[in-house]
Amino acid sequence: MDRTAALYARALRERALQAAPGLESLAGDAFAVPLPRSGERFLRALRQALSRDLPPETVRRLLPSVWMGAEPPIRHCRSCAASLNEVINQGASDQYCCACSDENGRLRPRAEVRDVLARWMTFWQGPMPPEEASRRADLLMRAMPAWSEN
Repeated sequence: MDRTAALYARALRERALQAAPGLESLAGDAFAVPLPRSGERFLRALRQALSRDLPPETVRRLLPSVWMGAEPPIRHCRSCAASLNEVINQGASDQYCCACSDENGRLRPRAEVRDVLARWMTFWQGPMPPEEASRRADLLMRAMPAWSEN
């Protein structure tokens, strides 16, 4: 177990030396899976191996947040429910995705968002008449906080 932790530590240490400062996590997707309960001993050994010659803040950046029990909260667009945790959906707003907000982070007009959602419905659910895609977009929008009537 300790030898495996040492190998992981060496690989992660090399990443730390190559990485640009300011990165949230240096671990990458290959390590972004929760550790099983039996992995707690491995994690302790890995932290020890890394802590010998790296500062604590670098160690925190090297290990995936899911391993550290600090998974970021899941955030969704209040207009269409797109995941705001995914970089591709992020825009200037912390409440709306880039498709639902303008370059200043303000919510786009209802008709504009409805058209975007109707096109997305056709892409995601397959070809359908434009009226049906618009109807489905309206149903989704009614359920979203930005567009609800309540």
